[in-house]
Amino acid sequence: MQPSRVTTEIEAPAPEPASPPRAAPRHLAINFLYLSGGECVAKLLTFVSFTFMSRLLGPTNYGFLEFTIAVAASVAADLSARKLGVGLFSTGTVEGLAIAHQPSTSPDTLARILELLARASPFGSVSLADALTMEGRRLPHGTSIVVVAADFPEDTLVAVGELRRRHLPVTAVAVATDRGVMPPADLFDDLLIAEFTGDWPTRPTLQLAA
Repeated sequence: MQPSRVTTEIEAPAPEPASPPRAAPRHLAINFLYLSGGECVAKLLTFVSFTFMSRLLGPTNYGFLEFTIAVAASVAADLSARKLGVGLFSTGTVEGLAIAHQPSTSPDTLARILELLARASPFGSVSLADALTMEGRRLPHGTSIVVVAADFPEDTLVAVGELRRRHLPVTAVAVATDRGVMPPADLFDDLLIAEFTGDWPTRPTLQLAA
């Protein structure tokens, strides 16, 4: 389906003199349950891809990485505030170990997810397509998926299509840069665009467009 044009503001905190926390969440003025078409959602699993950044790392691309982490942290915080079981899988690693946190409503879940994002390295051996395929096989009915990525190659689109054939709602949060492949809107239940700009840490608001 072709989503209507909607602008969503994310309130950004004032920058700190030192490097700001990588996973500091922003407020999302958007209802992900509404975007999922009113589905009865019990659990939400966020998949975050750093594969694109790991191929093209440089000073600017580290900015892409920080922005992607901030977007993912904001999504996790928003969903956790709705008292949903929230989980995280990523193509990145922490100290060489895969980032994987099963959906949970435990009070410490959000803190653990933010810690994993804050410590994440973009280098890993698992592609986004592989992560979606492997974990998708184990997801129970009632689980919705949010994919945060700056690049959506063909194998990722195939994996998303398989998830939707299993009637698992999938929302994409595409980090738009001057590189990377953006996904077709009709492949997802909903598509949000997070537009990267070099000065995003200093802006009073960030925006998602749908």
